[in-house]
Amino acid sequence: WRAGDLFELGQTTAWREEANRHARLATELHLPAFEWYTPLWAATDAMIAGRSQDAERLSLEAEVAGRHAGDRNAELSAMMVRFSDLIQREAYADIPTAFVKDKIANSPAGIAYRGGYAWILAGRGERQRAREQLHTTMAFTHAYDANWLSLQTELAEASALIGDATFAGTLYARLAPYAGRPVTAGRAICSYGAVDLPLGHLAVLLGRDRDAVRHLQDAVQLNDSFGHVVWRARAERDLARLGQARVIR
Repeated sequence: WRAGDLFELGQTTAWREEANRHARLATELHLPAFEWYTPLWAATDAMIAGRSQDAERLSLEAEVAGRHAGDRNAELSAMMVRFSDLIQREAYADIPTAFVKDKIANSPAGIAYRGGYAWILAGRGERQRAREQLHTTMAFTHAYDANWLSLQTELAEASALIGDATFAGTLYARLAPYAGRPVTAGRAICSYGAVDLPLGHLAVLLGRDRDAVRHLQDAVQLNDSFGHVVWRARAERDLARLGQARVIR
């Protein structure tokens, strides 16, 4: 899964080349179990470029193809692309939560879904429920696995949205070593953009405005280099807001 490794490193151009090579081989060898990744990664590419309609169409195509190929990961993978698109556009009200709640209750990886749920609740303005989910999730041990980085980021963003600094220092310390790389999940499926954006939000919570400015400036540059159009725009917006707040103070 070299494509996944390249995506996690933020080497987007090389990832696209590897995805195209994967697609050619899967077609030439007539391997349906691998062919459905072609529309899936195309959906991911559309998503990070901010082309929401294409991302949705291609993810649905991948879901159908993966199901026909007998891959049980197809539905989840396609859903992750759509979830990422809605999250990056802050369309929290449009995110279906029944699936997330079921995973929290029944999946062995249930904790991996709690951070996203806290983020959704915070984005919807349900501050008390988001705070309860945040504090409950932080009380658990977080296994250092493929879901660890995305979980810390989701909890950081939930904290920022509701203005709860209880765990800001802990989350900042956990995320700081990953500055300069994107937050990804799945097999090159979804991304929350550069780690530097949630680091900037946490720095604001901690009252460290200079660090916040530095992180947000880095987030703009990094997301631009990753080709993450929406996350770059969000970093630019948050940097401008912070600058305005500093002038007002």
